[in-house]
Amino acid sequence: MDEKEVQSEHSHGGIKLSKIREVLCNGSNKISTNDIARGYLVTLLGSTIFIDKTVDRVSSFLFPLTRDLVTVKTYSWASAALAYLYRELGKASRAGCKQLGALHTFEAWIYEHFPMFRPNLNPNFIPNRHPRAMKWDARTTTPKFLSSLQAHRWRLDAMKQEEVIWMPYGADVIDKYPLSVYHGCIRYCSVIEPYMPDRVLRQFGYVQTRPMTPIKPNKEYKRRTRTVLNTEKRLHMIAHYLRPVYPSVRSELSLEDQFKQVDKAIAVVQEFENMNVASQQKGQGAKK
Repeated sequence: MDEKEVQSEHSHGGIKLSKIREVLCNGSNKISTNDIARGYLVTLLGSTIFIDKTVDRVSSFLFPLTRDLVTVKTYSWASAALAYLYRELGKASRAGCKQLGALHTFEAWIYEHFPMFRPNLNPNFIPNRHPRAMKWDARTTTPKFLSSLQAHRWRLDAMKQEEVIWMPYGADVIDKYPLSVYHGCIRYCSVIEPYMPDRVLRQFGYVQTRPMTPIKPNKEYKRRTRTVLNTEKRLHMIAHYLRPVYPSVRSELSLEDQFKQVDKAIAVVQEFENMNVASQQKGQGAKK
């Protein structure tokens, strides 16, 4: 893919999964085994636990995460997936939202806790061998009396305590996974979300007590959120423009093309600095 194609793909929310598969499966492309493995991991993660609203695209955040094939298995992918799901649920709660990312993860969670919504079991599922979400055959439908959104709402309103499975993963979750009771923030790239298990103790087999004070961002962070996001976006752009002049690949470019890439990176840096100066001046003006 050339630079224009990359920019076009990013402007639409990420690179198409079909594009990645096309590049990987094209025998005429000279791709190393490690690069094929990285492409496979990005495709796998982008089409399972980090599915976005487009369904057919993958975020560029996943590419640097899969760069080191040795350490990639040491990352806390479970907490990253949970942080991503929390953020998508937050977006879905807004009135103008029409679609939800991480839908497969949320759907599997619903089936585990609410039997009334479960589809049929997958007869090919093998416990402790297949991913737990494969336990359900999502191609089958829920009972016909829950055929509309309003029917689902009525059913949820009338739900009783015994109709919820509070501990679908067993009563010894904490013994197997002690980090389940970690209290703090979890992260997926720029997505940072609070994780507060003390608010759902029944899921761990305990009696629910009064939870601790919720984790909330302070006011200073809220004022800086837009600047922080813009900072990360610009850093990604700088890295994108500078990559062609890294020692490992710059020999493929003419000297003129190398200078063009550096000029683009410098322009992004200058724009970023100007934005920071304007933001600081605006803040000082507000204090006066």
